[in-house]
Amino acid sequence: MIRVYSRLLTVVLGEQFGKIFEENPTIVKRILMKALEAARGRDAARKAPDLARRKGVLEGGGLPGKRQSRRLSILIIPDDGSRTREFKMGYGAIRGLLLAETLLLVLVILGGVLHWRSLNWEAEALRLTRDNKGLRSEMRQVDELAESVSRMKAIDRQLRAMLSPAIDLPQSA
Repeated sequence: MIRVYSRLLTVVLGEQFGKIFEENPTIVKRILMKALEAARGRDAARKAPDLARRKGVLEGGGLPGKRQSRRLSILIIPDDGSRTREFKMGYGAIRGLLLAETLLLVLVILGGVLHWRSLNWEAEALRLTRDNKGLRSEMRQVDELAESVSRMKAIDRQLRAMLSPAIDLPQSA
């Protein structure tokens, strides 16, 4: 019974897919390309351990004096059917980039701190400028008062000189 349904389903689906594929040959091409690419990927994944073992033996991977270069590999398989890309980068280069990024982050933080301090310095300079203006104003007032005192002393001396013989005045400070 299951065989009958299975066969019937296969016939019906085969006919429907046949119609769709005849009307849209680009879809068929895309599906076949994806299937071939997947098959190649499975084949490569199946052969990879053998190739790695063989490569290690051929390159002398077991020799103690030789250091093997380790790399990070990123495989990009796009959905749109364009070609697959692989990017490889050594771990030394990755460490260098991380070090550069850390250094850049430290410099940005240091720049932010220095900028904040410069804003504080600018506010302090403005406050000192205002204080300086106030002190100059007070200094002018003190100079005016000193000049008034000097004039008063001069007048006091003149009065003492004129009145001295007639009146006994106490000495001024």
